[in-house]
Amino acid sequence: MSAIQKIIAYYGAKNSGKTTTLNNLINFINAHPSFETLLLNPSLLEQEGIQDRYAVFKHIETNKRIAVATAGDDAETVNNHLKALKKDQINIGVLATRYHGETVHALPKFIKKNLIEKLWWIGASYPTSHDIPDFSIDENQIADYNQVMATTLFNAIEIELQKNE
Repeated sequence: MSAIQKIIAYYGAKNSGKTTTLNNLINFINAHPSFETLLLNPSLLEQEGIQDRYAVFKHIETNKRIAVATAGDDAETVNNHLKALKKDQINIGVLATRYHGETVHALPKFIKKNLIEKLWWIGASYPTSHDIPDFSIDENQIADYNQVMATTLFNAIEIELQKNE
């Protein structure tokens, strides 16, 4: 059986906040006293000023390894991250992926082939209102939403860590 026990797929359309939310998650884990940072690569991929990163942390109490990969808009990138999770003996992986196409199909194939116990899909989408014509969200609301989603992902990691203590 693979060291990987769980993959959390953070999925959404292009420009739905996946990278920003996962970078917030990386920053949160990096600063958290219950985790040791093993790898933090800020220049895995850089496009239009947005940094995609791959980070690895160790939960100090359980010695479980957690990885977060922010890039995931194409199947090749998702597959490369899945291979890295295996190589780095990650227990819980958090990956960005699109909500349709080959990126979505790559995950179940990997799960089945590597006998991974769990896959959670958590969706990324900005809060909107269809009641208000020309509704737009200001940057502060988007930043708040990305923080809320990063906290949700962190809570999902913590729940999994508690189950395996």
